[in-house]
Amino acid sequence: MMYAVGMLAYVHLALPTNPPADSIGMTVLVLGGQAAGMILLSGGPIYLLLRLRLVSPVVFAGLCTALSITDLFDGGEFTVLYVGWWFFFVAPLAFFAVVESVLRAWFEFFSLEPLV
Repeated sequence: MMYAVGMLAYVHLALPTNPPADSIGMTVLVLGGQAAGMILLSGGPIYLLLRLRLVSPVVFAGLCTALSITDLFDGGEFTVLYVGWWFFFVAPLAFFAVVESVLRAWFEFFSLEPLV
């Protein structure tokens, strides 16, 4: 939740972007969708790490977060893309999770048992 609040605050308060929509209702809807996406992109990899020991989704999410942090100095193009079009980042995250889980199932010495 804190990640979603931080990313949305950074994009909509610190960067010179326009409001997400013209009306209050549409703005709330857009911000709600962006918040849901940020929660999914931060909580999903953590869940996969704790339940299936999958590391690649956490690395991918960490890379995206690192790119967003470097945008503090560059102007924020990646962060606006990451927050506004978050659903395009779910596909590579899911792809990495599936590939890693298949490889872990294939090489049996890498367990898929939960950490917690």
